[in-house]
Amino acid sequence: QKPGSTNTLYAVTATQFFRSTDFGDTWTQITSGVTTPSGNGGMRIAVSAADTNVVYLVTTGSNGVVMKSTDGGSNFTTVYNSTTQCLVCYDANPTSGSQGNYNIDLNANPLNANELLLVAHNVWRSTDGGATWSKRTSWWNEVHTDMHQIEFNPYNNAQIFNANDGGVWMSTDTLKTVWSPRSDGLAATEIYRAAQSPALRQTISIGTQDNGNVTVAATGPVSV
Repeated sequence: QKPGSTNTLYAVTATQFFRSTDFGDTWTQITSGVTTPSGNGGMRIAVSAADTNVVYLVTTGSNGVVMKSTDGGSNFTTVYNSTTQCLVCYDANPTSGSQGNYNIDLNANPLNANELLLVAHNVWRSTDGGATWSKRTSWWNEVHTDMHQIEFNPYNNAQIFNANDGGVWMSTDTLKTVWSPRSDGLAATEIYRAAQSPALRQTISIGTQDNGNVTVAATGPVSV
């Protein structure tokens, strides 16, 4: 929804952008400046209350292409398109691969329309309206990979939440490099395999989906 508007909505398919000015009763496809790069598998939208005329689009094709509109979604220009840096891959290297539409999100700071956060496997940040990007995390280290959503807390702009296949994480770091898990109490671990130690039967190890290996050593007798 366009910030501050009760009628204007934006929507995307994998390759197309649409706008409604009657709260979804009718839709018009906008094509001016909206590109569909080769291999595109998905598209996302970002808006900011700081400038309600700005609309951002990102596609997963061609390493992640970012488009920007300054007239409420009537016309777009491509502000980022790189052959050497991939925003949607496992690493910045374009040969590291991506998962297309499965995990990607884009969000603009509601207090600063020039600050963008993009997630797929890593957290990326732009402070110049999408023209340049800096990689803030590595998929295997700071935050769990397969990121689906990144959000600014509407009541505390300093808090950023990242929803991914490993749960929910939060950052209060200005540079978005420091993150902490916020999923305590959520039973979100899928166990693939389990094994018991032949030497210490109190020790049990499980392998989990995307969440590593967990080993538990019981302190008391174990019934078999």
